[in-house]
Amino acid sequence: MDKFYDLDKQDIKYDAVITDSASSNQAARSVYFMARLYDEQKIKYNKYLALLLLCATRWNSHYYCYFSLIRTKTALKVLISKYAPEEFDQEDETIYHSGEEGETRNNKYLPLDICKTIDNDIW
Repeated sequence: MDKFYDLDKQDIKYDAVITDSASSNQAARSVYFMARLYDEQKIKYNKYLALLLLCATRWNSHYYCYFSLIRTKTALKVLISKYAPEEFDQEDETIYHSGEEGETRNNKYLPLDICKTIDNDIW
């Protein structure tokens, strides 16, 4: 790898390389939708709920991660009813409408796989 030429040249050993593989567009989209999720949480619950990340070596973190998703499930469903791509076929969009009129999408859509995961009735 040419990026690590200086490390090799100085005989510096490294075991792993951590990079940010998300494009700037994906990162911007993520920030945009997290802000929309917080807006929906404020409307539905009158407070903001954090989404927790899991840690592979801490079993309790799996519980807290899934619990944080379940606590904000309604707000997540409202989000997909507003920002799902057109190819996403949601059976009943009106169930999760937030009641806010005049909302605009600004041509931003959630990824289809995320919409399908949120809309799955298993969780």
